[in-house]
Amino acid sequence: NDIDPEPNPRNKTKIHPSLGANVADLLDKATKEQFYLVKHTDDGEPKYELGPRALVEVGRFQMIQFQADALHEKVDPSIIAEM
Repeated sequence: NDIDPEPNPRNKTKIHPSLGANVADLLDKATKEQFYLVKHTDDGEPKYELGPRALVEVGRFQMIQFQADALHEKVDPSIIAEM
């Protein structure tokens, strides 16, 4: 795709136009497709965990690496040690 991603003013990361700008909708879709599981904390806030489809199709390490890359962070070695 030749379209440049648009900057997201809230966190200065770029979101590709094909994903849309609504992260909540993207999380809902990924949850419905079992890439994520959603649980709620005691105060009612959603907490997302890797779902079975993500682990089968993508793999735990790749998902962790993707999340770190998206946040412009390095993977914490303690997370890798737990795997």
